[in-house]
Amino acid sequence: MFFPRRLTVNVENLAEKATLLFGGEWFETGGWQSQRVECIGNQVMTLEFENKGFMPGVSGYVYYHTTDWSQTFCIAFSMPVTTSACFTARAGSVLPDCQALYARCPEVG
Repeated sequence: MFFPRRLTVNVENLAEKATLLFGGEWFETGGWQSQRVECIGNQVMTLEFENKGFMPGVSGYVYYHTTDWSQTFCIAFSMPVTTSACFTARAGSVLPDCQALYARCPEVG
């Protein structure tokens, strides 16, 4: 049986008119719903992820940064089929350890 899982995140870039560029990604399961978002400008951008085929859920992290790395943004998430969804996001001047952030991702709701 196929249980679709999808995560949609709306991102508003407040990095003082600086574009956030794609920096990296890691997915334990699933991936981008369609094409990867390569940059986040000064408009609200939608990031969409989903499970692929019969893979159970969607989970991983993605991060973005300004060209000079003075601002970073990372989201980590896990939406398994059988347990609670988890999500967290961080923005700042230093990129956190994204794998550790994923490992500590808190439950939603």
